[in-house]
Amino acid sequence: MSDNECLIHVDFSENYTCKLASEIQAMHFSQTQATLHTGVLYTGGVEEHMCFGTISPSKEKSPPAIWVHLSPILDEVKAFYPSIEVVHFFSDGPTTQYRQKGNFFLLSTEHLNRGFKRSTWNFFEAGHGKGAPDGVGGHLKRTADKLVSQGRDIGSAQDLYRALVDSGTVRVFYIAEDVVEHPQKNA
Repeated sequence: MSDNECLIHVDFSENYTCKLASEIQAMHFSQTQATLHTGVLYTGGVEEHMCFGTISPSKEKSPPAIWVHLSPILDEVKAFYPSIEVVHFFSDGPTTQYRQKGNFFLLSTEHLNRGFKRSTWNFFEAGHGKGAPDGVGGHLKRTADKLVSQGRDIGSAQDLYRALVDSGTVRVFYIAEDVVEHPQKNA
């Protein structure tokens, strides 16, 4: 990969079920979940990679929601690696998420809107739990569960974000529900 290229490997992790340190049995039937969109950013000419995760209360995983989740990552690329002109995306290929015409349309427009010259999207065969983003998602969930076992309540997506934002090597971003549900209003 040349110095003006980056690769973003992404996947939706299985939703995190929010937990309280001390729950009554009735909590089992009304659990809140948080969506985790995780990935790894590799940049040409740079040895280190960046692991990241976006957290949202919205369960939406459509193409517009995908690009809302990608937005802070692409902002980071522009801010920290201004010479990047080409963005390569890698993901699995569920037809309800990444591999559909809505995502291809957004791929063809979003990279230009953000000042990149070119972009590609490549698909891996479906294989749950085998890619780098799955490792990032597992790390975030284990970290959250450890915090809960130490007495911290994580009752919402925002609580999950607050618990994880300073917890280690994974960059974490919060995506508000209304931004995911109505991306055109928030553009």
